[in-house]
Amino acid sequence: MAGVVEAGLGSTTSDLVITGLPALTSIFTSKSECADKVILVQYGPAADPYQLIQWVPNECFPSASVPTYSPGICPDGYGMVTITEYHPSSSASDYSRLWKASCCPSGMTMTASYELSYCKGFFENGPITAYRDVFLIMTETISDTSTTEYMIENPDGLTGNMTVLTSATITGEPIVIYWQVSDLSKFDPDYASLLARRLDIEITPTAAASLASETARPSSSPFVPSPTSISPSDPASQRLTTGAKAGIGVGAAVGAVLLSIAAFLLYKRHMRSASETKYHKQTAPQNEQPELVQARIS
Repeated sequence: MAGVVEAGLGSTTSDLVITGLPALTSIFTSKSECADKVILVQYGPAADPYQLIQWVPNECFPSASVPTYSPGICPDGYGMVTITEYHPSSSASDYSRLWKASCCPSGMTMTASYELSYCKGFFENGPITAYRDVFLIMTETISDTSTTEYMIENPDGLTGNMTVLTSATITGEPIVIYWQVSDLSKFDPDYASLLARRLDIEITPTAAASLASETARPSSSPFVPSPTSISPSDPASQRLTTGAKAGIGVGAAVGAVLLSIAAFLLYKRHMRSASETKYHKQTAPQNEQPELVQARIS
């Protein structure tokens, strides 16, 4: 839930087409070391401060295909830094309200450069261990007056050479997530309520935090999910499902059998009582109540 309240909120009108995004069918928990991998990029021999790139290997993502998921939430160790709402420009769009959010490692913010958005942070309380750059910048002399630079892969690899820094600027690629209005019911109820308050949308008071309407509501009134209640006058509450009817049918049949057995036993008891009462009437004194009559009354 980190960053939901603090994230910058914007909107745009666009018919956003989202296809081929991997679905998150379960909660993803990344390894603890995934947030601590950085690569040292030193621009020139005296670069100060050092530039570090957040290196996130494939196993640190829910899927190795693209760092974009729908619907999704920021993984552990990441916080939501920007939220953009997309409004369709035509009625033909397949969504009514859709949001995009960028997740950055905790303590980092979003910045833009050359039309690219990335996470950026600065630390000066070190130490931090950084891997050497995966690429090396090589210089080649073309002529007496011309040189060229090119990059080659570091033969030592990432683990072949490391350095410890006390301060540096860190940049990294954000994890991008999308969700629609209807996706709130798929999130944890507390998270869905927090998100709804941040986006000024109203959700139905159900434990699953499923969405009912999109009307704006005052942000000063907190919204806490509560169990759904069905009015007795609701026709849906008076209709019985096939399973309910079958259950009633079985119950009625069993009840009829039990009543038949009870009636039969009472009949036998009554016949036996009548016979024994007749016998007692012949042998008991006139002023003495028959024993079975007393037992039957009590």
